[in-house]
Amino acid sequence: MLLLSVSGWTATQDLEVKLTGLKTTKGSVLYLVFSSEEGFPGDSKKSVRSGKIDALEAKDGFSIKDLVPGTYAITVTHDKNNNGKLDTNMVGIPKEGFGFSNNPKITVRAPSFDKCKFDSEELKEISVKMNHLL
Repeated sequence: MLLLSVSGWTATQDLEVKLTGLKTTKGSVLYLVFSSEEGFPGDSKKSVRSGKIDALEAKDGFSIKDLVPGTYAITVTHDKNNNGKLDTNMVGIPKEGFGFSNNPKITVRAPSFDKCKFDSEELKEISVKMNHLL
């Protein structure tokens, strides 16, 4: 859906996020949307949008509604135990599934905003592959 600008209203659109690799439908799927590198990938206070969806409902994907067109990067976490965060082991390796827009190669650290950014005016749908390290 695209809403047009009318006397002070800003045009918005819905972004479809297709998920692959979700190993179970237990828990929730959390997402963060960033418009800059500040806070990326995990500081929810610096994200422009965040959400929580039951994993069963999000198993194939979800919609982010009324997003102002622009440049964004998205992080997705499978919060299997519903504690509201990505659980990690003692050395910081994620114990739950996670993914990023543009599906960058996962290395010893999180990818940069630049590797994950996309233009929502050009893409109305993105695909996020969930990664599982442990």
